[in-house]
Amino acid sequence: MEINRLTYRLLITKHLKYYIMVKFISRSKIFFSAQIKTFKVSLCSFLSAVFMLFMVNPYHSQNVQVTQASAGDEQHFSLTEPSSWEGDYFVSGTMNSAFFGRNARFKRVKADGNITWDFNMTADDMENRAMHVIASDWGGGDATVFGFMDEGEPEALIYGVLADGTIVAPYKLTNVNGANSEATTFLHGTACSDGGWIAVGEWKSGFNRSGLVVKFSASGVIEWSHHLDSPKSNVTHDFDALNHVLEIDGMGYFIGGSGNFIDPSNNTIQAASAAMIDLSGSLSWGFTYVHSEPAYESVAASAVQTDSGKLYQIVNGRGDVTFIKNGFSIHEIDLLSGGLGAVVARNLHIQEHPLKAMSVRQHPLISDRIVVAGFLEVDANDIGYEPNDPPAYGILAGDRPPFLMEIDPGVSEPGVSCISWHHVYDVPSTLFGLTMPVDRYNVFSTFGDQPQIFHPEMLLTNESGEFHLLGYRDVNGIPDEFDLEFIGADSLGLTECPTYQANIIELERSTAINSNVVSSLKDYQLFSFQPDIYDLAQELMPCDACFPEVSVMIDSLSCDAVVIEVVPVDDDPASVCYTIDWGDGVVTSASGGTSYAHDWAEGVTDLTIHVAPYCCDLPSLMGSSHVIHVTRPDGCDCVACNPWMRSCQVNFDNPVISFPSSSTLFPGLSVFSLFDCPSGCDEAPFVISVSLGSFIVSPFGSTCLDDVSGVWFLNGIQVQSFICGDYAPISLTVPSEGSYEIEVVLTNCADESCTSSLSDIIEVGNCVPPANPKFDILDGGVIPCAPFKCAKAMTPLQSTCSTMNSEWFVDGDFVLSGDASASYCFDWGWHDVELRYTCLESGLTSSSVQTFYCGPRISTASMLIDLSSEWLPFYFSVEAEVDADCGLTINGPRPIGTTSSFNPFEAIIDPSLAIETGEEVVEIADSFEWSIKVRSADDIIINTYNHNSLGSSAIWEGPVRITGDFQAIEEVCFELTGPDWLVQNSPNLMGYCVDVTDCTPPLDCTADLNDDGAVTVIDLLLVLEGFGSNCD
Repeated sequence: MEINRLTYRLLITKHLKYYIMVKFISRSKIFFSAQIKTFKVSLCSFLSAVFMLFMVNPYHSQNVQVTQASAGDEQHFSLTEPSSWEGDYFVSGTMNSAFFGRNARFKRVKADGNITWDFNMTADDMENRAMHVIASDWGGGDATVFGFMDEGEPEALIYGVLADGTIVAPYKLTNVNGANSEATTFLHGTACSDGGWIAVGEWKSGFNRSGLVVKFSASGVIEWSHHLDSPKSNVTHDFDALNHVLEIDGMGYFIGGSGNFIDPSNNTIQAASAAMIDLSGSLSWGFTYVHSEPAYESVAASAVQTDSGKLYQIVNGRGDVTFIKNGFSIHEIDLLSGGLGAVVARNLHIQEHPLKAMSVRQHPLISDRIVVAGFLEVDANDIGYEPNDPPAYGILAGDRPPFLMEIDPGVSEPGVSCISWHHVYDVPSTLFGLTMPVDRYNVFSTFGDQPQIFHPEMLLTNESGEFHLLGYRDVNGIPDEFDLEFIGADSLGLTECPTYQANIIELERSTAINSNVVSSLKDYQLFSFQPDIYDLAQELMPCDACFPEVSVMIDSLSCDAVVIEVVPVDDDPASVCYTIDWGDGVVTSASGGTSYAHDWAEGVTDLTIHVAPYCCDLPSLMGSSHVIHVTRPDGCDCVACNPWMRSCQVNFDNPVISFPSSSTLFPGLSVFSLFDCPSGCDEAPFVISVSLGSFIVSPFGSTCLDDVSGVWFLNGIQVQSFICGDYAPISLTVPSEGSYEIEVVLTNCADESCTSSLSDIIEVGNCVPPANPKFDILDGGVIPCAPFKCAKAMTPLQSTCSTMNSEWFVDGDFVLSGDASASYCFDWGWHDVELRYTCLESGLTSSSVQTFYCGPRISTASMLIDLSSEWLPFYFSVEAEVDADCGLTINGPRPIGTTSSFNPFEAIIDPSLAIETGEEVVEIADSFEWSIKVRSADDIIINTYNHNSLGSSAIWEGPVRITGDFQAIEEVCFELTGPDWLVQNSPNLMGYCVDVTDCTPPLDCTADLNDDGAVTVIDLLLVLEGFGSNCD
């Protein structure tokens, strides 16, 4: 077979890598004899995957996953591929809707999931179900359907379907000699090698049930019919029913389903059944068994015979006292003797939630492998996050999506996995298969864990190695309403949408058998029924559509507004839209996740908010609606009284005393501010003072506290109260140090429904540092300082106590204790001074910081001038003037009141000293630098004069307008540019400007030939006088 090389390379890259990954995922998931075993990944498993890739026809592949959404609930669907339908599939099942009731539904579906036709059918104008379909020519049709009428006592149905959907040869099974209370169903069937058909199902009358087997000839006539029964110990417990049949070449018909099993306690429990009927209709053998011993509620699901001749039956079971998991098991059937094969049954399950098989097929490319499809219930712990770490898909805990797995049934070695790969498909389906009231034919009808009897044939394979299977999606979030999911996967189970792997556990278990199934003949006849069909509408939804579910919660609720938060579940929140109906006529449309505020309308006190999510790109795909009821809080119309609370520890044994400041910067420091608490050292018990204050004052001078009563609580326990108009601060005594919560509940005297509360948490103990330590920084420290330093006196304005310490920090470094005033020498520049108080035992601290500048000072005569930006015009005085000839003269810079030869360093220090800056030594006399800039009216710098000499008088005069263009002068600016220690540490620009009154610009008057300042007739005569003369 020729394979496109590029396609093959992609297959190897994608699928083979994934195959190895899945094998790794499966490791450490095996349990045997209560011990964890390690998988052995065999070379043959690896080579089988490679072989599969060679066998796949890349041109035939159709990976698809699409939802066929419509109104109503879809169940029981199976599918087949009629040979004349050009690759289309016939899909049949049951639809339950409010309009049509419960009826058979048929679809012709293309390989890409698109639908050619879709209709439902009534039988004699009664409800009915389609339970199984095969590609065969009953009545000359292309497919054969098995089902039953569903009104009154059920009657089994068989009929054919043509390529255009026409129903042919519709018949119902009737026991003409039976009672009206008898019921029959067909749940499965197959075409026979002799051209006929065989169908299986159930018969019921009262508490009695039997497995029903009917053989039809090639012309559609009943050849023989049987009831199969197994013994029971309780007349009200009868589990006999059949749900699958297949022909065994040369031997007869293998049939299976459910039967009775009498356990060692003589109780009748449900068991799997297996039987062989030969080609003439006689029972060859039959038995019932449970999938592990002891077990309860086992039921056979399906069976397959491989090319090697081995037959495997899949059994679902609800476990036993040691194996409490709800899984399925694989059993080899001995076709000759009628028993189980020598291979120990392999049980597969997931932790505490059902994993149920529905269909089994031989792998189309690997003859010794089987493929099993079914459903599982997802738990949060079952979603595998390693090693492939999938994103959060639409699957949520409680969903029951379909799965597909490849199994090697010949694996018998304990601890070696029989699973080659498996996938769980992204089909959200909360509580699928469990309707209320319980429907016997749903796939989770036994206590929500497994089928009672019916297992839909949900899987189809083809010779190209493709798989097609069916799932059920919860599209609209409506209970008991699911839409069919059509899935097309490649030979490794991959489809176009994400999958994940469940944590599957495998065990080897022994089984228990009852070998006493019996057969009895039964007389039935066929009668025609009238089919009526009705076309249906549907909408196709791709599997990569958004997951339109959101979480909705109240974010806040106040008197002004209600705020809700909407968070989409989908990984792409922007793909989810929703409408918010606030319940007062206002509707908000939005997408993504965020909070929404809605103001209360006047007079509205209650709202019922509806949030309806849907996919932005597919509005018909809707999620679950959310309804929230909110009520406006009580007291919203009350008169506001919002006092503040002040809680302080007081009555210290050794209080911290506050002192007045010597500086005008801190007036009144001896008085605590309104919210400052006292501080100090104390011993238990401790006293807390609590007071309230309000800025809301009436015209009569009273506060709103006069209009409320109150109840005080300490750590949730009521301690004091006050009546209306009787508020006063309170004192509370507590026995030990720690945190205390103080709360007051205030009630309006005029309206007791209006209440409010205040609370505060206070720490009390044997040491409370001052909340905002204060201190002075004054000039004139008592210690002498070296050159280029400032002497300052730092004075705390409060004392310490016995269990408290205080410290001084300069620029973050500890310098000395802060118990008393201290002198300190600061380098020139900006500094942070911190006073810190620390409790010695608890380590509780408080501190405050002051920032100031230390720099040179100059004394001239009787005035003190600081060398900072605001004093620059006094120390570096600049004068600028424009004369009548428009010449600019600049005098300075020089100090005011001094001679023109004044040196700025004369009053500071001997200029012979030097400052070390790194490796460079700079003479102080040369350290001052400045510039003078002449600026025009339109902010253009006309001239710049840079200066770095001693600073003696400098005169700059003369014309500055070098060009012919006149530029009006606006100002002359002085800027100090050095030294760095002064300029870089200054928070402000070290400069200033002086305004200049400029001259009137000269007129350009070339016509004034006699220069008398006016253009007159004389100037004209002068021109005429020279007219015609030679200028040379």
